[in-house]
Amino acid sequence: MSLLRQLDLTPNGPAVNVIFFKEFLRVRPDFFEVVNGQTHQFFRHDPARVLVCDQSDSRAALFPESMGHILKVTNENELERLTEKMLRLPLFFTIDLKRMHKSGNTRYINTDEAAVIVNSQHPYIQDHYRGLLTEAMDLMRDGKKFAVELDFNGVLEDWLLAHYRAMGQGGSFNTVYRSRLGRVAVTNHGEYSQVFSCDNCPTVGYWWTACFPCCLVACPIYVLQRKLRVVDLGGRVKGVQATTFTSNLTRREVEGQFIAAAANLLLQQRHNAQRQAAVTQPPQPGPPPSYTPAPPYTPTPQGLPPPQGLPQPQGLPQPQGQLQPQGGPQEVPAQIMYGNPTPRVV
Repeated sequence: MSLLRQLDLTPNGPAVNVIFFKEFLRVRPDFFEVVNGQTHQFFRHDPARVLVCDQSDSRAALFPESMGHILKVTNENELERLTEKMLRLPLFFTIDLKRMHKSGNTRYINTDEAAVIVNSQHPYIQDHYRGLLTEAMDLMRDGKKFAVELDFNGVLEDWLLAHYRAMGQGGSFNTVYRSRLGRVAVTNHGEYSQVFSCDNCPTVGYWWTACFPCCLVACPIYVLQRKLRVVDLGGRVKGVQATTFTSNLTRREVEGQFIAAAANLLLQQRHNAQRQAAVTQPPQPGPPPSYTPAPPYTPTPQGLPPPQGLPQPQGLPQPQGQLQPQGGPQEVPAQIMYGNPTPRVV
């Protein structure tokens, strides 16, 4: 069973340190800091204290300064500087974990994510790194191509098995544990394709089942040309165990950092909201223009007596274009009666 302890990157500490990613977000090591970007938050690391070699596509936005899992060198000076860093600084990357359990006709799949920190000061890791990188330097001086592979997936699969066994869910022969993205390669050519690697059985089995004719033809050709052109070193790391770690900070320090980060985030959000409101707020409407209402105008039909009790407008202009009567018979319009007319008695 993997022990739970504080992160120790000294020669006396564990060789491989693991923590589930959701816990890493809460108790990250102090060589990581959270940066509030324009669109999202991300992690910025101290390059003088850690090597970040994460290759996850789903977490790439969180580690934009990652070197990737393929550390390519072109000359002896670059390889010498990289060797010095790898022997001095811890190695960080994230992985995808999967547990597949079959019960009867039902298959249960549990997936998770974890953060891994390899302690380069551990004696076994020091010897392992130094032996492989020294051999790579000799090959480069001879003008040959090489690829040094550091594959920690086997160690991490054993850690995942121990984790489930501690919870009483270890399973038996019908339970499989897999780790992915736990590899780092140092090369002056390119890494070995995992499609033709026996250390990556699930991926190899999938491709060979889906594309058997193509793999049957391509596999011998690739393996032959690879052996003729490149010297592959390393492989799966064995002989060490992974340990679950927590933060080096005390609970009070963790709570203080969390409160300070939350307060800073709240102030930043409030400042952004005020700036957004100042930009998008429409201008305030001004007072309406002053005006003097005109007196009401009531036209009176030509030739008709005005209604009783209403003032008759004075000085109305004569409509233009209206013909005046000139001699002869004229039709007298019927008089309009206002009020209640008196009935005529015949």
